[in-house]
Formats: sequence, structure tokens, C-alpha cells
Amino acid sequence: MPMAAPVPQMLTANRLRDGDVLYWKAGAWVEALKDGEVFAEAAPPDAALAAAQSFVTGNVVVSTYLFEVRVDENGVHPVKEREII
Repeated sequence: MPMAAPVPQMLTANRLRDGDVLYWKAGAWVEALKDGEVFAEAAPPDAALAAAQSFVTGNVVVSTYLFEVRVDENGVHPVKEREII
């Protein structure tokens, strides 16, 4: 039986200074969901999550986690209610 393709994911966190939601893009944080990096393969999101830990220990962000997204011709859309809100 073939393995299912990984579900696209993004990495998010909250900026410690003001609580704003941020999204990971190429080793840094951006403020807009549309500007964040979408991970379509299994290994890259884990690597991004590990790299983001330096921002946690540096007291820049808190609550880093990966969340599922759907990508279509209209852009990137969170799948679960927590991120939609």
C-alpha cells in the first residue's frame, strides 16, 4: 500500500513582545499568512521547527507549532478552526 502524501504545513508562533501571530519563512518570521513558507514534504517542517527554537530560547517568540494548511488558486488556508480564527 503506498504511503499517503504529507499534508502541507506551516510553522507559527507568537511574538513575545506584543503577542502578534508570526509565520516562518526561510529562517525568519513574517507577519502575514500569505508570506509564510508552506512545507509540502515531511522533513522540512521538522527542520524549521528545530531552527525556530533559537527564537524561543532568545525570547523572541513563544508557542511555536506546525499547523495544516490547504493551498489552492486563491492562496493558503488553515485547515483547523484554531488557526482559522
